[in-house]
Amino acid sequence: SETGLYTIIQLVIGMPGEPPETIREPIAFTSYFAEQNPDINPNAVSLNFAQALPGTPLYESARRTGKIGQSLDEEEEYLLKISDRDARDGETYVNLTDFPKLELERWHIEIQNTTRHAYIKKWGLDKYYQTILKLSASEDAGANPKSIEAKDSGSFAEPARLMGQCIETASKNKSRQLIPTFWSLIRKNQLILAPIFYPEFFWSIRHFTVILALINIFRKHGAKETMFQTWEYLGWKLSCWCSSVEISTLPEYISLRKVLRKNLLQEISSDNSAMASLRKGR
Repeated sequence: SETGLYTIIQLVIGMPGEPPETIREPIAFTSYFAEQNPDINPNAVSLNFAQALPGTPLYESARRTGKIGQSLDEEEEYLLKISDRDARDGETYVNLTDFPKLELERWHIEIQNTTRHAYIKKWGLDKYYQTILKLSASEDAGANPKSIEAKDSGSFAEPARLMGQCIETASKNKSRQLIPTFWSLIRKNQLILAPIFYPEFFWSIRHFTVILALINIFRKHGAKETMFQTWEYLGWKLSCWCSSVEISTLPEYISLRKVLRKNLLQEISSDNSAMASLRKGR
């Protein structure tokens, strides 16, 4: 920024009730962010999936809607799954929306892809590479590459903190630094960073973002989960094409806290009353 203070954008996507249309808002905001200063790294956007934690209205609403198991054993299984995990890692989040999980992953890629394009359109591709390659010295990328890899091993780990591990520096006689090849990214199991180093190519295939998301799901979870999410997504698309009835929503915005206070979501009859105080948090 003009003041010399470093900052990044932190966003949360995938809240209950969030439709695809609302993703246009963070895209517009992150694109505006990228256009303000040529020294801003457009990849410095921290995108987090909504994560339901005990003591929050999000957690309680997720229990009542069945997004989180309603028995104590299922609840414990969920808490162990997300324990000590980053909300942005893309590995353990629960889909809290009414849309397929594949659609959420598509949103994530679309926000990043469009933000990079906005920067390049305003400042140019050469400046883009010049900006992102500043991370190679490693103070900006993080102190210890091994510790970064340990903390940011998820498929949607913050890209700006992983890039320093991938950048290959040319000989001292050359001022230009080399962009990692696709093969080197595959070899290092960091293909998720390919859109950063090849932004124009990935912008040109932006209409196939769903396929990119599927490739990422296959890399994370294997063929079975990929097939399940594909069928879920195709079923949702088919219902959208065949139905002319709009999805019913609340007539006006209402917070999750008010939803719970007004008992708009059915309480869980099997709940142990002794757990109620623990779920309220501090």
